[in-house]
Amino acid sequence: MRLAIGAALLVAIFAGPAYADTMLGTTTDLHDSSPKTEQAWLEGLLGPGNTLSFVLDVQQPAGADGKSLSNYNPGVNWDYAIVKYGQNWKAFSDSPNDNLLSVDVSKGISHVDFFKKGGGSVNVPEPSALMLVSAGLAVAAPLVWSRRRRA
Repeated sequence: MRLAIGAALLVAIFAGPAYADTMLGTTTDLHDSSPKTEQAWLEGLLGPGNTLSFVLDVQQPAGADGKSLSNYNPGVNWDYAIVKYGQNWKAFSDSPNDNLLSVDVSKGISHVDFFKKGGGSVNVPEPSALMLVSAGLAVAAPLVWSRRRRA
């Protein structure tokens, strides 16, 4: 009976969600380490219909030994990351969507590029900026109208 309870507890503890980033692939075949080259490789790993937009490039991110990142937060929202170390590249997805990256590699990390799902970004003005512009037009419109009326 105790063995069954212990086994059930172990299953309950270890069967929960895994909070780690998923490695999608690794390569040594990229001709350069530009974000465009890495983005094309990552889109190829994800398959047709998956377009990405480049978010951020972090050169030599802070790590304890240069070979690992533990819960690294780049300060931006991201869905995929490519870690360059030596002549190797590894692609990761942000599995729990926590925007933290944890990586262990065999050589020093050169840089990390972060990407988001979807095409190019569209800048949408904040509501407060729209309200300020609207208020300015509401004040300026009667002044312009009264000056034209006098002339």
